[in-house]
Amino acid sequence: MVNKEEHRIVSETNRLCPVSGLPVFCKPEWTNVKFGKTYKASVSILGDNILLASVSGSSDLKTIKNVLTFVDDIIEEVIPSGQKYILIDNISDFTYMTRSARKHLFFYLENSNNIECLVFYGVSPLLKLSISLGKKFRKAKFAVEIANDYTDAVNIAKKILLNRNKDVLNLLDNESRVNNESVSSAVRSISELSAHDKKDWSFIDGDFSLQFEIINGNILHGISMGKLEIQHIEPAMTLQEAAIISMNLQGKSYYYVLGLKNSKGVNQQSRKLYTAAIFELNKKYSIKVFIFYGVSPILRAGIYLAKPFMSFRLQIMDNLKNALEFVSSDEVKRSYSLSFQKNKKIKDNSRNEGIYVDIILEHIAKIDWEGDREIESTSNKSSNPYSAVFDAIDLIKWEMDDLLRARDKTEKELRNAKEASETANIAKSEFLANMSHELRTPLNHIIGFTELVEGGTIGDLNTTQKEFLSDSLSSSKHLLSLINDILDISKVEAGKMILETGEIYIKPVLENSLRIIEEQALKQNIKITKDIGDIPESIFGDERKIKQILYNLLSNAVKFTPNNGEIGLKAELIEMPIPSIRISISDTGIGISPEDCNRIFSPFEQIDGSATRKFHGTGIGLTLTKSFVDLHGGEIVGKSDGKNKGSTFIFTIPL
Repeated sequence: MVNKEEHRIVSETNRLCPVSGLPVFCKPEWTNVKFGKTYKASVSILGDNILLASVSGSSDLKTIKNVLTFVDDIIEEVIPSGQKYILIDNISDFTYMTRSARKHLFFYLENSNNIECLVFYGVSPLLKLSISLGKKFRKAKFAVEIANDYTDAVNIAKKILLNRNKDVLNLLDNESRVNNESVSSAVRSISELSAHDKKDWSFIDGDFSLQFEIINGNILHGISMGKLEIQHIEPAMTLQEAAIISMNLQGKSYYYVLGLKNSKGVNQQSRKLYTAAIFELNKKYSIKVFIFYGVSPILRAGIYLAKPFMSFRLQIMDNLKNALEFVSSDEVKRSYSLSFQKNKKIKDNSRNEGIYVDIILEHIAKIDWEGDREIESTSNKSSNPYSAVFDAIDLIKWEMDDLLRARDKTEKELRNAKEASETANIAKSEFLANMSHELRTPLNHIIGFTELVEGGTIGDLNTTQKEFLSDSLSSSKHLLSLINDILDISKVEAGKMILETGEIYIKPVLENSLRIIEEQALKQNIKITKDIGDIPESIFGDERKIKQILYNLLSNAVKFTPNNGEIGLKAELIEMPIPSIRISISDTGIGISPEDCNRIFSPFEQIDGSATRKFHGTGIGLTLTKSFVDLHGGEIVGKSDGKNKGSTFIFTIPL
């Protein structure tokens, strides 16, 4: 880590950052280090934990591995272990990276635990596409930002540090630490300009005024105050042309920056005349970008609407400083763009357009969209003006390949997990089925022999003996019922449960199901009601399973309804969504909370699962009931207004 004393020495002998005022620490062995044939990298440290990197040239897999080792060594030397840092990467001179190199870089970044934010600037359109796709398809542990220039990148870092620690504000924004002499002239305030740049080009008429000044020889800065009227346009244009002439452009274009913070607007007719005058002036002296700042919301909307119809670019900035920073950044981008166009030697010939379209389509057709092979780069074929487009298409293909590979890997893992789960579930079901069979056989013997003894077949019994044997027989039958339920659950889960279908006379089945619970209901003084509407005499299904559905629901209703309650059974014919019989069983019992209405159909689930619960059972009955309804192609739901408000179970059996 660079200590404070080292920072002090560096500050005296090296330089300060013009944006933050922090010292920039660098070593000669970190500057213009060559890797491979064309790749170069320079690294420096801004403050304590901002890593500045600048790269140029192209790289393959071997090159990028060496570069990352170089960067890791610097990080290990100057940044304490485990401390977060921000990486600012200038890639304005970077040209090309092979796919294998890019994949290795992404892997490195995805596994970096201490990067807090990665900020790129000097980004070409193709690299911007690459970064955007990377952010979309890959989930990094840190933020990834694209800045306009160095100033913007450092400001992003400042905000991150400020959010992490409010105390950093005093360190970063202390104006006394900023070396004003090193600040780019493109972003100096007007008060810092020399007297030569501040000639008096001003016009005043009533409450309207317009003043111009020249910045850096290629920026015309105007400040307009008051309301622009028709009579102001001609003298304003004359004044503006005089200022432009003094710039000695000699065929070059210029930036027009206009401040409107104290403007009072313009009417429609004046605006049209002013726009026409600007167009005429632009024919003589070409505008690169017309930049407004300090505009009102209404004027901002008007500028946006006018953008598509202008022969020059329009921009809106918050203030003069932002406008001048935009110009500085645009100059760099424009230089890159002009160089690019010069190298490509694009001819404005409509006959060539069709040829180039065919070339692009041919390139797309050659791509192995179903395969995953390396695509030959066209970026170095300067004779083809669309090589950058080819690179963009290839890049999208690469990202799609990576995304699909990741998806296929995930799907394979899910399939394997599902198969393992299904195998385990089948093994469990087979185990339960075997155990149920092994338990049921001796239990049937116990029940049979107990019935013989209780019936007096082998001799008379006294009252106490009969009572004990009756309890034993009842418990054995209950145990057999539970074992049968487990066996049925196992068959359902193993997919071996089948319906033994036939014609069912449904009304007698409903009547008999009520008779089964009559005795218990009578003991608890529970009232039973029925409402069997106009339903068919018979339906098609498995009679034993439908009887089991009814018995499970009705026996639950009796069990969970206190004395003097009420149970109701209702059957009706419905036509939607398909013709079915809908059967409802309601009670005035303990009710169910809304969040438990779906949970109760899960295996071994009970509303009260405690050891001291009042109502006993295994939690299998409703699971089997739902399975039997599902096998018939029907549906079942449980409804309740809450605890102690009763419940209703509704199921359908399609006709």
